Amino acid sequence: MFADDEIFNIVFLKAQLSTMEDVTGRCDFATDGEIAVSLVRKSLERYLDECDSEGRGAKGCLYSLLVLDYSMPNLEGPEVARKVTEAYEEYRLKLIEKRPMQFGEEDRILPLPAMVCLTGFQDTSYQDTATKNGFIEFLVKPVALETLKRLTQEYAK
Repeated sequence: MFADDEIFNIVFLKAQLSTMEDVTGRCDFATDGEIAVSLVRKSLERYLDECDSEGRGAKGCLYSLLVLDYSMPNLEGPEVARKVTEAYEEYRLKLIEKRPMQFGEEDRILPLPAMVCLTGFQDTSYQDTATKNGFIEFLVKPVALETLKRLTQEYAK
């Protein structure tokens, strides 16, 4: 999923992604932080609803990569990252209630998606805040096509 409040950036990302033949699966777009969190929660709910007796949910319904703009309306990127982490913890507990697991197994069954911060800010304080909130990478706009390819190849499953 890509979340950015600037429509130009979404159009630009869609155009770049359309040139990448090896990108598989769906790619959702959100225009603010609350929409991004809502989409993640809906994917987790679907996963839990379709979970079988072995604890496996619907294949492909969970996000493996979230690329979030740092500054968005309603919820900024770091807040979205925090809420996504909280949602995954909540749904892990629901999954445990549905199917008892061995110690530590829940992290493997419901892994947190890779979260990448996308921003126009170059100040290190933004990068520090992003890292503290679970982002694994901090990228300054505009993002090159090669970087998008690398992200999708590395993280999107």
